[in-house]
Amino acid sequence: MILQGVFTRKVFTLSEVKEAKWDVDHLIVDPKTKAGDINLNQYDQEDRLWLIRYFRHELPPSSQVNWDRFCLRFAIPLQDRLQAELRPPESDEILVTRQRYDRIGIPLNVILSLIGFYISWKLNHFAVLILPAFSIGFWLLLRYTQTRHACEAT
Repeated sequence: MILQGVFTRKVFTLSEVKEAKWDVDHLIVDPKTKAGDINLNQYDQEDRLWLIRYFRHELPPSSQVNWDRFCLRFAIPLQDRLQAELRPPESDEILVTRQRYDRIGIPLNVILSLIGFYISWKLNHFAVLILPAFSIGFWLLLRYTQTRHACEAT
């Protein structure tokens, strides 16, 4: 395992880990030597859950400290939130996803860009190119303010 920080790089194998302490929102690997601190809040919810499951499975149970408390306060609520987010939409709801914005935004931006380039080439008026830029910017704003998971809109 490699833990890369701004100024540090720590390399060790999970079989070398003598103790792993599960804390409020992070995992401290070998707290006595401070070999690694994995802050789970720096990851998406799906990645957090994957990391928790991975370390829980790979580290020997005897070396894991505070697992029960961590599981009760952090892991189970995280799993419940993820399962609640993945419910299918009801009949009066619309599922808004990044892919939905992409299906609309990509063809629209390609068409607007081609029209903008054509008009600017024919009229030698390059200020027209700002219109596709606004459209692309608005599409990117919508796309990246939407979380990776779907959001329901009624």
